[in-house]
Amino acid sequence: MKVHRYGITLERITPEHLEMVRQWRNDPKISKFMFHQGEITSAMQQEWFESINNISNFFFIIHYHVNQLGFFIILAIDWD
Repeated sequence: MKVHRYGITLERITPEHLEMVRQWRNDPKISKFMFHQGEITSAMQQEWFESINNISNFFFIIHYHVNQLGFFIILAIDWD
């Protein structure tokens, strides 16, 4: 799933994004703000992805033109 407008693309994360997101998350500039501040392994990242990849959660990579800038989430959508 991709949404494009004004040079910005929001792309729903896929398994291909997991290593990049894990590297971002493990960066000390980011991890110091996280509840779990330890390093995330590939296996932990895969387990996390399997738990959040469903119809109620949307996790997106933000692209501006060709640069991948970040990540945002929409959680626990109540479709009713």
